[in-house]
Amino acid sequence: MSDNLVPQPPQPSEPPASKPRAPRATQDQADANLINTYRTRLIAVQGSGEAVMQLKPRGFDNAGLDEGLAACDTAQTKFNAREIALDNKRTAAKTLKAADTAARAGYAGFSRIAAKVFKDNPTAKAAVVIPSRQIQDQDKFLTFVEGAYNTAMSRSTYQAALNKRGYTAEALQAELAKLKAWSKASAEYEAAVQASNRTTAERKAAVQALKTWWAEFYATAQVALKDRPDLLGLLGA
Repeated sequence: MSDNLVPQPPQPSEPPASKPRAPRATQDQADANLINTYRTRLIAVQGSGEAVMQLKPRGFDNAGLDEGLAACDTAQTKFNAREIALDNKRTAAKTLKAADTAARAGYAGFSRIAAKVFKDNPTAKAAVVIPSRQIQDQDKFLTFVEGAYNTAMSRSTYQAALNKRGYTAEALQAELAKLKAWSKASAEYEAAVQASNRTTAERKAAVQALKTWWAEFYATAQVALKDRPDLLGLLGA
């Protein structure tokens, strides 16, 4: 008989480029289903001595089929790594938000009181009370507010006046610690974002490699098992 290919049934695939990208959760489920489906089918084929015998001349003996299982394992590993990275990113985002809130609330209280403490000392007020429009940006906030706290502690007259309202050197050091915590949380969040992006790309590449391997294997199996629909059925045909 000739080696004419029979029509190939629909297989899991990426959404067409012309359509909107599938929601992340939907794509995650599609990839998980694809990995598990291919693994299950390969194990079924390996469990059939007849199927392996028919496929062996085409290069898909047990060792050849193990390549597909290895591709499934790699895709699963990359899938798991991405899930962990996404969880780390979510955790880092929460930590960053909390640090942002704590630092801004701390300075809001300090500046409100300092503005009244130094209402008759414009020089002192200008040094420690930063206009809100100048500290909307995170980097500017960290820079200007750190400067304000340090100025308050470095000038004995400023510190003495603030002591009366609870802003001792120790209290100001605690506020500075909030800035450091925010800066640290920001760096950790950026690292988590990069890790998430990297693992997403790696998962995508691993799943695509699995699809590529399966496409060649499936086409070969259609030819090798064309006279044995029962064995071809192990692949979901």
